Amino acid sequence: MISLFKELGLNITIDCNLKITNFLDVTFNLNTGKHYPYRKPNDHPVYIHRNSNHPPNFIRSLPASISRRISAISHDEEIFKKAAPAYEEALMSSNYTEGLPYIAYQPTKNNRNRRRNIIWFNPPFSSNVATNIGGTFLKLINKHFPKTSKLHKIFNRNTVKVSYSCMPHIASIIKGHNKRIAATHTSKEEEACNCRKKDTCPLNGNCQASNIIYKAEVKTTDNCKTYIGLTEPPSSSDTVTTRCRSTTKNTKTQRNSRSTSGS
Repeated sequence: MISLFKELGLNITIDCNLKITNFLDVTFNLNTGKHYPYRKPNDHPVYIHRNSNHPPNFIRSLPASISRRISAISHDEEIFKKAAPAYEEALMSSNYTEGLPYIAYQPTKNNRNRRRNIIWFNPPFSSNVATNIGGTFLKLINKHFPKTSKLHKIFNRNTVKVSYSCMPHIASIIKGHNKRIAATHTSKEEEACNCRKKDTCPLNGNCQASNIIYKAEVKTTDNCKTYIGLTEPPSSSDTVTTRCRSTTKNTKTQRNSRSTSGS
């Protein structure tokens, strides 16, 4: 593995006999047997604004979910209180007024309950839409799949749930668009020829060229025909089509000659 990485210009750093190490957002200390939250240097938490265009349940549950996570990666309440102010400050900057209480770990019993096969409907959320999409959808379930319906066992309020989804924000849309455009230009530059045998390419390694006019001469023992064509997609597709037509025509000619000679 190390030799393979070196061939690719990469290095592997291995640190042994460590007593303190960071893993994701947790620091483990074997000397004290404790663990506590970890953040990279100059990493400041940022959360969605309280008045942002997100589902209300997302906004309401954000402080509680942060509190549960910080409590889970804190060994005790003292460590939690040292780490909590940075996250509380980030919440206050996003117009949240809730504090972060410490939630002690409580082991839960693993009940072996059979899970239902839930069908989720995830409409995109927007505060500009006044219609209650989720409530209207559930009313349609009650209307079209009553208890007398044969499909009520599959489509009912216990098996069909609604949860709003979030659309990507403008920064991610622009980033994805730029990445897609850059990848398109790169692929066009790299894929000049897609022939399996490069030495037999009909256009000398440029069979992926598009928007071209080409000329082909078909010679036989006693005749010569010239074919001029125009192609908008890559010329290799038109070349393959021409070859297929030529092969089909030759096959039909051979069949006709055989049937004539047989008769």
